Amino acid sequence: MQIHRLKTKYRLYDRVIAGGKKAEIRKLDRDFKVGDYLILERIFQGAVSHTTVAEITDILTYEDFQDGLKEGFGMLSFKLIDNPGYADAIKRMEEQERAKNNG
Repeated sequence: MQIHRLKTKYRLYDRVIAGGKKAEIRKLDRDFKVGDYLILERIFQGAVSHTTVAEITDILTYEDFQDGLKEGFGMLSFKLIDNPGYADAIKRMEEQERAKNNG
């Protein structure tokens, strides 16, 4: 299990929080896997204003859907983590891992 931090434009982030958006089209430049966690960062006026945590539930790749995706891109389906304590623990794990790698 890995934790990935992704910047998300505020309009799209707000749709995730409202429950209407449950997937992201992203360049597959990381080793995304089902079961990994995403820390979605709400970017407004160039700064992070909020974060939330989601778990990847499915990954659709170019090989799966050549008519709908560009090569090297995929659609990450996800579900939000409803438990605030669990979401906070995932954020702390990611911060500790980042500090370890930078220190």
